[in-house]
Amino acid sequence: QSVAPHIAIITTVQPVHLEFFDDIDAIADAKAEIFDGLVPPAIAVINGDIAQSDRLKVAAQNAGAQEIILFGEGRGLEARLDRIDIEENGSRVTADICGTELTYHINLAGRHWAINSLAVLAAVHAVGADLERAADSLGHLSPMRGRGAVQSVTLAEGSFTVIDESYNANPASMAAAIRT
Repeated sequence: QSVAPHIAIITTVQPVHLEFFDDIDAIADAKAEIFDGLVPPAIAVINGDIAQSDRLKVAAQNAGAQEIILFGEGRGLEARLDRIDIEENGSRVTADICGTELTYHINLAGRHWAINSLAVLAAVHAVGADLERAADSLGHLSPMRGRGAVQSVTLAEGSFTVIDESYNANPASMAAAIRT
């Protein structure tokens, strides 16, 4: 027996792996194939800030998604980042998740992680689970190896911080790490 998902999330579409695709729209189309596997009630959670968001919405609708939730920083998005403060041990996020104002901590530093947290919380909202409890849980995440782990290094000459974003070291992910 197999299990099929009710919710699919597309966090971003970036010009990576272009050696396998004609252009970035082809990457979006490949990512949109995930919507074909959804079962009712089918819900698509899509980054509303990216250039391909309309293309992804159409693909989700064509695949039978009954609900589409857009997340990001843009006005009018259902799950919207209002503020982020980078802290020593992660990020403090203030957001509106489908009409619920939340302030929460994520154990990962960076705007890209805050944006991704919106997608998670939009999915939590879509299934009717406890939004505040889910937001609180984000404060207990541990970064995966190569995905934002912060390490302090102390030498005789002084100390410095290393943020390990080596897992997917493409230009887009490295730019996000450098912004952080």
